[in-house]
Formats: sequence, structure tokens, C-alpha cells
Amino acid sequence: MSASGGYTPDTQVRHCHQCGAALVAGGAYCWNCASVVAAPAPRRQANVNAIVALALGGSAFGCFPLGIAALVVGTKARNEIAASDGREWGAELALAGMILAGVGLLFFVAMLLLQLTLLAAGE
Repeated sequence: MSASGGYTPDTQVRHCHQCGAALVAGGAYCWNCASVVAAPAPRRQANVNAIVALALGGSAFGCFPLGIAALVVGTKARNEIAASDGREWGAELALAGMILAGVGLLFFVAMLLLQLTLLAAGE
């Protein structure tokens, strides 16, 4: 503890915008004039559909329907994030899931064509 009663130069005291009184840390109202103190910005949260899209996109290499589901859920997630006004994040996760799903679907189509070609060549 410092000689000045616990005050350190890094401490910033907030003051009420109406009466100028020092505010209690974390308080919602001024103790002197009862005016509302501006609340801190809310934390952004991850969009669950974006995480699901990433998981489905990663699984698309082993299962064709999961790739289609990843594209649908990823598109939904990106639309939800765009409409959230910055309250949600994860557009990049959804995009990564959609890209993985696209690559997985292309891989599936390529393997299907290869099998059909080998089957036709065997006859």
C-alpha cells in the first residue's frame, strides 16, 4: 500500500457526467444525484451455428450429407452474425466450415467419378 492511502498513479477515477461526483467502481448509479452511469459494452459471444458449421465441414470428408449440412448451417450462421450488430462473432469459423464442406464435396464427387471410371473400364 502506498503512503497516499492506496492511490496509485494508474488508478483512474470516473466522475458522474451530471454532478461531477466520484463514482463507485462497478456502480450503475451515481451515489450523489442518482443519475444512470453508462454501462460497459456487453461481451461478444460466439455464434453456435458457426462452430457447428466448422465441425460439420471438417466431417464432410467422411460423409457426403454432412457437407451439405455444413453449407446450410454456415450460411445461416453468417446471416445471423451479420444481423447481430457486432454482438456475435464467428463469421470466419462459418466460412472455414463452408470451405471445408466444399472441398469435402468436391473430394466426394472426384472419388465417385473415379469409381465409375474404374467400373466402366473393368467391363
